[in-house]
Amino acid sequence: MILCHIVSFLLPIYVVVAEKYDYTVIVPAGKMGCYGFTIFDEKYHSFEVDFQGGGLDITFSVTSPKGLRLINDLKHTDGTHNFVEN
Repeated sequence: MILCHIVSFLLPIYVVVAEKYDYTVIVPAGKMGCYGFTIFDEKYHSFEVDFQGGGLDITFSVTSPKGLRLINDLKHTDGTHNFVEN
């Protein structure tokens, strides 16, 4: 019961302090998708990418604007990557 009250109290604080944006992208089997975005607001310094799918069939990569391959996950079922501005 105490935990419930703590969560009820903390959740509204989180919603007020943090802003969160979620995007969902569905890539059909056997296809490749390329997605990018620019962060204009200086208060956002990080983001997280989650991916998931069937059995060992996801190849996930991240390429920098300069063309440098930052991440290259081959044959995974899921994964999470966090990016923080340098």
